[in-house]
Amino acid sequence: SEQFSPVVLQIGAHTGFEKNDPLWKPLRKYFADCAREEIPWVWILVEPVPINFKALEDNFHGRKFPGQGKVILENCAIGLSNSNTSLVPFFTVSESIDPLTGFDSRSGKYFPDYITQIGSFKREMLLKERRVWKKLNLDVEDYIREVPVNMKSIDSIFKNYNLQFKQLTILLIDT
Repeated sequence: SEQFSPVVLQIGAHTGFEKNDPLWKPLRKYFADCAREEIPWVWILVEPVPINFKALEDNFHGRKFPGQGKVILENCAIGLSNSNTSLVPFFTVSESIDPLTGFDSRSGKYFPDYITQIGSFKREMLLKERRVWKKLNLDVEDYIREVPVNMKSIDSIFKNYNLQFKQLTILLIDT
């Protein structure tokens, strides 16, 4: 039978290696297991927010993984269709908050480490975290940003890298 590389698809990858990322520790073991079996694997990390994607790129630059793995980074949101010609609005927190440390250069205060992981097509989703800003004596409204992002379908990403859906082994969707 034909051997396919297993594909891990992580939608909402943020910077790639968070303490609260449920996928990272098991993935290290999974990739090591694949390496022992000499099975090449593919890990696709999707992150729509530009500042988070830049941190993701920096985190993966030159990083070694076991075996014959291939890491693919995609700076886009996932949707039912592609919007390569027009950008879609996506809501996130201010770029003044460092995605790795949570330090806000504007207020000089530290936010919880998960705060820059919050993003949505719906502005209201960010308002649900207003208690965090309130605790810091700040106004959440001052920190919500609308950023234009590309949208791609999972199908188009797979086609772009000559992958097939039957290769999809692990799917993590950050909600």
